[in-house]
Amino acid sequence: AAVDSASQHFRYYINRTCGINSDDSSGKATAEMTVKGDPLLNLVASICLNEAMENYIDHEKKGGDHSLSLAYVRATILDLRKRADKQWVVWVEKQMEWIRSNDGVPLSGKRAGIFPSFARFPCYIDHVLLCCREGKEDTYVPDMAHVKVINYYLQKLAATLLESLKDAASRESTDQEYASNVMQMENTYYFTQSIKQRGTSIADLFSKQMTKANAICKESTDAYLGWMIKKEFTTLHELFSKLSKIRKEFGDKEVPEHVPKQQFVKTLTKEASREILKERISSMHARMGKHLSEEGGLLPVAWKALVKVLFEWFGRWEKLSS
Repeated sequence: AAVDSASQHFRYYINRTCGINSDDSSGKATAEMTVKGDPLLNLVASICLNEAMENYIDHEKKGGDHSLSLAYVRATILDLRKRADKQWVVWVEKQMEWIRSNDGVPLSGKRAGIFPSFARFPCYIDHVLLCCREGKEDTYVPDMAHVKVINYYLQKLAATLLESLKDAASRESTDQEYASNVMQMENTYYFTQSIKQRGTSIADLFSKQMTKANAICKESTDAYLGWMIKKEFTTLHELFSKLSKIRKEFGDKEVPEHVPKQQFVKTLTKEASREILKERISSMHARMGKHLSEEGGLLPVAWKALVKVLFEWFGRWEKLSS
């Protein structure tokens, strides 16, 4: 009787401490449930309860009443954890609905910058870490990767971000000339950098999503840089594309017949002089500055990549002209 009474008091105070409300959701799907209490408190409580379990294992193998008492406490903690997780998961599902709505993203996609959902995600991770570190050393990092429910739903949140980005980039109203690529390269770069900045433990937790984000960022960046060069050097791109096609189909000897040397030299003189190159490269930098947002931090990286691609393209064109 004394144990039962203590257990009731233990459950009552821990329920209040962990922000666990009475469960009246029996038979309801998660999507049909409403958010109750404080979801962040529920998550932090679940992490702390998981760590507390270690203190109630009979490591000394004493057995008897001692072992049974510890087992009883573990069962109680596990039940509390499940209830805290359930309340937090309801909130996660609601957040994923909001993420998929692409709230705050311009219909045209132009100058979309960092999506509100992408901007909030690292802030949420920071809040979780700060709450878990309260009363502990600053270097402490909660082991969220080994709590199955938390691991699964945090990764699901991150995956939903990338899915929503793909949807926004491919919708009919989004400009497909450049805005689609810009929003993808900028938000995926922001995502990977913000996760890396939060340490190896968090980076390991989201390693799958970071790998996918890096692939999206590379593909969209390559497409954007290619579009940028073709836009500024349209005549040169058309000329050397034509040369490449002729050499493949007819061989080098046929090139002069399709592209007379006089016309070729005239085009190069007009389109590739030092003054023209300087003007167009300056124009590309200004355009890139308009397309990319300051908060994304991608401009220096993208510009460095563009310079590298320019050297590669002009190197190929030089070989074709020889």
